[in-house]
Amino acid sequence: MRKILFFLTIVLSHNSIATNGHGGNGGGVHYCPKKSIEFYDLYEAREIYRFKQSKLTESLKEEDVQNLDSLIRQYLEKVFLVDPLLEKEIYKIVKTIDTKFVFIHQKNLTRLHDSNIPFTDINCQYRQLANWHNLSDSIFIDITLFNELRNSPQNRANLAAFYVHEALYKLYRVRNPNFKNSDVVRKFVAEIFSDTPLTMHPLFKP
Repeated sequence: MRKILFFLTIVLSHNSIATNGHGGNGGGVHYCPKKSIEFYDLYEAREIYRFKQSKLTESLKEEDVQNLDSLIRQYLEKVFLVDPLLEKEIYKIVKTIDTKFVFIHQKNLTRLHDSNIPFTDINCQYRQLANWHNLSDSIFIDITLFNELRNSPQNRANLAAFYVHEALYKLYRVRNPNFKNSDVVRKFVAEIFSDTPLTMHPLFKP
């Protein structure tokens, strides 16, 4: 009986980490070994929501990608036009988010259960790119996947989408401590990086 109670305590403690703001899913990638890698929010935009790629993404050049800050501001212009205060909050977090990055080597990040990942392409997989850990105020990142994502020619918006996801995810959890998953965040990122109009979810409003 004690063993059963101990097991249930562990399970419930793990779930509370994902739902009470102590940590959470920092994002993942759609990974096809030796073929392609794409930030999952962007894969989801195309394959699940059927959003068309942003015209900004289509026109990106290598020099645009290298200037990450400028690139992020260009995408956030879409938010600014709808809600300038929200855009300001997002960008404020983006500017400091990399101070929380902890790059890990030769370790696999645990996939947390606060994201509903419905599918991947055949012979591809969902891989965890980053995990929030609030108690240490850190975002643990798989350095190998991060470097592959940064250098991916398939979608030059990958890294910008990752940064925006982290900022939105932090903002979302602050405003909604009892969050259950990151679905709303991923859909909002998908909208920002596509040509579809923004759906301003109430939880993102001040």
